[in-house]
Amino acid sequence: MTLLQGLRSALTSLLANKMRSFLTMLGVIIGVAAVIVVVAIGEGLKADVMQRIQGLGTNLLMISPSSRRGPHGPVTRPGRLTDEDWDLILPYLEENERLFGIKIDDTLSMYYEIDNFAEPWINPETVLLVHGLSESSAVWYAWVPPLARKYATVRIDLRGFGKSSIPPEGYQWSLANFARDIKLFMDKIGLQRVHLVGAKIAGRISLQFAHDYPDRLHSLTVVNAPLGVAGRNGKEIKDWVSIIETEGIAQHTRATMKERLGDVPEEIPLTE
Repeated sequence: MTLLQGLRSALTSLLANKMRSFLTMLGVIIGVAAVIVVVAIGEGLKADVMQRIQGLGTNLLMISPSSRRGPHGPVTRPGRLTDEDWDLILPYLEENERLFGIKIDDTLSMYYEIDNFAEPWINPETVLLVHGLSESSAVWYAWVPPLARKYATVRIDLRGFGKSSIPPEGYQWSLANFARDIKLFMDKIGLQRVHLVGAKIAGRISLQFAHDYPDRLHSLTVVNAPLGVAGRNGKEIKDWVSIIETEGIAQHTRATMKERLGDVPEEIPLTE
């Protein structure tokens, strides 16, 4: 039997059994539609769950007591956390807090690193290192060994940089707000006074901090800070924002590297 003959035979059978053919086709259509609906519902639920998880933030740790068994074996309602439970939990949270960032306010979870290799029987003063634009706390990496031998050396990621949280849309950027973030960070981890070191734009932030909170400083060191952001620099900042929004932070870093640090070979990798 040829293919054409087979098609003719199938068509004849369909026409001879119209009701059965219709019901078969209807069943196939309903089955396919059901599969599509189930997949769509599953994807929708998955997206909803992921959105809820992301909405919780990256620094949320949920702790709950385990269920308990009654005297005859059935599981009872979970109990409540006791003061003894918190005594066990809090040291762990304080030890690992920097891994998640410390909550400064509702819009900022600030990442930081502390290195202290001074003799354990002394209470060293603290050096607080603040990075510049397009950088993070990692930029101070080579500074840590000589400083941490004598001082408790703290490095932070400013709001919107490194591993710190990104502020919400419409946030008002200002030197005063950056300085306030540093002051609140010091309050959170119990630093009364520090030797503050700010590089580049953080030099301006550090000057603002010294103006607003002079009683919180042992000393102030400003490294290669810009004198201002008016005039030509103001236009440059608008250009920077445009580059970052359209091409990403890596391209902005590449575009401004020569002016800030000199010629940089193209083979040096830059990642977002």
